[in-house]
Amino acid sequence: GSPFQGVLFAGLMVTADGPKVVEFNVRFGDPEGQVLMMRIENDLVPYLQATATGHLADMPPISWTAEPAITVVMAANGYPEAYQKGSVIEGVDAANRMEGVVVFEAGTGGDADNARIATGGRVLNVTASGETLHYAVDRAYAAVDEIDWPEGMRRTVYMNLLDRMVNSGAVNQTETLFNEAMAWASEREDRPMTAWLLLAGSRLDLRRKDIYRARD
Repeated sequence: GSPFQGVLFAGLMVTADGPKVVEFNVRFGDPEGQVLMMRIENDLVPYLQATATGHLADMPPISWTAEPAITVVMAANGYPEAYQKGSVIEGVDAANRMEGVVVFEAGTGGDADNARIATGGRVLNVTASGETLHYAVDRAYAAVDEIDWPEGMRRTVYMNLLDRMVNSGAVNQTETLFNEAMAWASEREDRPMTAWLLLAGSRLDLRRKDIYRARD
């Protein structure tokens, strides 16, 4: 095989039998990577440089904050089908000023009047951390409420689903997979890499219609 240096992103689906791998990508996931950025306490750049130059095995382990994080995706109405571009978005700066909140802009630009406008389908990823997962969710949606974008929609996950995942141990199972992947990467000096796995307790990407709902 060919040596690999880079990012390995695994998309997971949580099932009754535990987390299952849906896909692998050699990139950071979007918005999966953004909740991980909220939890990393180190400067990420040296790790990226070490990965590119083949010295990742010489780096100390990444330190993670214990606080969970969650992302709320704000997408243009109609996405993933036909959607309008050019609508004005206000309130992002106010949301970014909230404690524990970062709004990642995935599909925005500026118009002639220097207003922030939507230029894509998945436009904003409102990310928040908190002492508990429920607290992070509340903080994220408080930040979403600061954003004035009538042409956008947001997606949420039923809170009782989060309770079931925690009570069933699915969150712990996924974190165990993540730790195993990082250990696997650190043992292979000839193929240094960064392995990222979606933590179920950080950002949930469960593609089932019965657990997603649109919030007006």
